[in-house]
Amino acid sequence: MKDTKLTIMISRRLHDALQTESERHKIPMSAYIRAVLNHQVSGDSKQQEPIVEGVIKSRGGDIVLDV
Repeated sequence: MKDTKLTIMISRRLHDALQTESERHKIPMSAYIRAVLNHQVSGDSKQQEPIVEGVIKSRGGDIVLDV
């Protein structure tokens, strides 16, 4: 039961964080998730692909949507 509660709590925090960031950048949450996943998969060494209206860039380990 403790594992289930912990999983739900983490899922809610992750959802809220993703929703906050996507709203801040004024893009759909699904587009933000795709951009972040693209950044993680392609890494910093490759040229970043455009996502919706912007590009994902890394700044000191933080993921930033450059629109």
